Amino acid sequence: MTRMRTRCSMVVLLALLLLVAPPASADEIKVMTSGAFTAAYLELAPVFERATGIHAVTEATSIGSGPTGIAARLDRGEAIDVVIVSDRDLEQLMRAGRIRAGTRVDLARSAIGMAVRRGAPKPDIGSVDALRRTLLNAASIAYSASVSGRYLSTELFQQLGVADQVLPKSRRIETERVGDVVARGEAEIGFQQISELVPVAGIDLVGPLPPEVQRVTVFAAGVGAAAANPALAKRFIEFLASPAAADVIRKTALEPVAAAPPVGNHAALPRRKEGPNRRRATLSGSPQARLKASPYGFPTQHAKDVGIRLHRQTAAKVDFAAEIQPLLKEKCVGCHGPTQQMSGYRLDRRSTAFRGLLRPNIIPGSSASSRLYHRISGVQFGPQMPPAGALAADEIERIKHWIDAGALWPDALANETERPGPDPSALRLVDAIRRGGSTPMAHPIEASVLNARAEGGTTPVMAASLYGSAALLERMLDAGGDPDARNDLGATPLLWALDDLAKVRLLLERGADVDASSDFGTTPLALAASQLGSLPAVRLLLEYGATPSAAALASAAFRGDVDAVRLLCANSERARDASPADHVRPHRVDSHGSGCRRRRARARSEGTQRPDDGRHLRHAAGRVASTPDRSRRRRERHEP
Repeated sequence: MTRMRTRCSMVVLLALLLLVAPPASADEIKVMTSGAFTAAYLELAPVFERATGIHAVTEATSIGSGPTGIAARLDRGEAIDVVIVSDRDLEQLMRAGRIRAGTRVDLARSAIGMAVRRGAPKPDIGSVDALRRTLLNAASIAYSASVSGRYLSTELFQQLGVADQVLPKSRRIETERVGDVVARGEAEIGFQQISELVPVAGIDLVGPLPPEVQRVTVFAAGVGAAAANPALAKRFIEFLASPAAADVIRKTALEPVAAAPPVGNHAALPRRKEGPNRRRATLSGSPQARLKASPYGFPTQHAKDVGIRLHRQTAAKVDFAAEIQPLLKEKCVGCHGPTQQMSGYRLDRRSTAFRGLLRPNIIPGSSASSRLYHRISGVQFGPQMPPAGALAADEIERIKHWIDAGALWPDALANETERPGPDPSALRLVDAIRRGGSTPMAHPIEASVLNARAEGGTTPVMAASLYGSAALLERMLDAGGDPDARNDLGATPLLWALDDLAKVRLLLERGADVDASSDFGTTPLALAASQLGSLPAVRLLLEYGATPSAAALASAAFRGDVDAVRLLCANSERARDASPADHVRPHRVDSHGSGCRRRRARARSEGTQRPDDGRHLRHAAGRVASTPDRSRRRRERHEP
């Protein structure tokens, strides 16, 4: 008991220490980039690192208004060296004093495009009239929360005279890419920057908006006001704006801006003995150099199809069934499979393997932009995986070639669950719940309708757990609603109800599984522990037998919630007695740093489940792809 008290004290101290950011390394820069430039950045950053020895720490996120958005994090005083966002957003940050004056450098232009689910008919948007008809005829529309979505929802729809008809059936997407929503069939058409649509598997790019209503956005970089290494930041920005980077930028469906004037006194390409000439040749000689950009900032042919075809000309053909799937099963699925999904990775199923929790794991045609390749090769995003021992060089190269050749994953091996299409009655009821609160149960409704699937697998009971009152949810459960229903991502009503203690208690009393996890391994307790002001929910879940996992403890520690950490520690001895292989090890919940790989290997050998170390856990806790954002603003927008 004394040892347990000592461990809890250590974790409480850790929770306080995590609130203080560690000093930046002298040869390190921290970078934030919005989605449209992310693919190009992820491919260019390793090139810069190899040429200079300067490490670019990636903090890729959204410019959105949430607590994890770029603006909010800069407002909190984070020491970010380089910020890459739209020129409009960069100017606003500069006026607010978050970006150093005079450091703006324009990097690329991006156009807005429209996509449909792969294989679906492509509507005509070749003219303004055709676009108007397509918007009116579409059953559902998705648009991004960033600059392109703001233009559509606040200007274009009004300009076309269709705002009243279109906005009620439109969804603003904040926590994932619009293309992912379209690929799952949750929206008939989707709009976003073309560079963000191109990498998404499962969609077809229809094309850009008509020239008369197109809004080309310039993405620019600037040096953060609190930058720890402003000189290195300027060198990196110059590299991104240099002609040597143009081919990669163009390959990601952006149009590079003409060479910008130097920033400071540094050369655009930092020199090493073996460096710039060799690297220039590599980039300029790449197959993607043959892709020609249109005036609207995207390749004249479908960038994804062309890029994959060119990669196939240079990469050896890889047989997924014989060479890739056995490797994933042997090395990865134990930690990232159906029984546990550490760090939100699940690699035994095609959809979750490609999608990822925070950002795409696999981008067909580009290993350099794929997080899976980054993790197994150790080039960035934390320690090299697997933690018990890296893959052999030929195994890493095999996965790289497979991704570059298009990441073909046959349907017969997809391991997907066949799901029926949305039920019309469920669609109407879910929509009524979103709009009408408690009124939808004015008349009795059969249990079959309450448990039927609407968009994304959401049932009316799930919708009530998020949008409705506790009284409405109780009437649905009394009528036969399933408290353990799951949507297409494995989320349950309990996961969606965590901001309303009355609904949480009601679901638990009706037998909801307190430890049910989503397809990405998120449990109600882990999600509650990651949210501000959720201590009562954490306490209630523990009272009903929730297992205090390491993921929950780490989430509370990273958020600095000392009371939640103490509560989880106090319950960890019970969890150890119940399940020795999965109890909380407080002394192993630590920040990203030296020795991380060794501790991971030891934890795995002992059968201890624990989340990914490092900065990204903080974002994972608040941006769970399988559950909705429970903010009041999100409720008012009726977004699941």
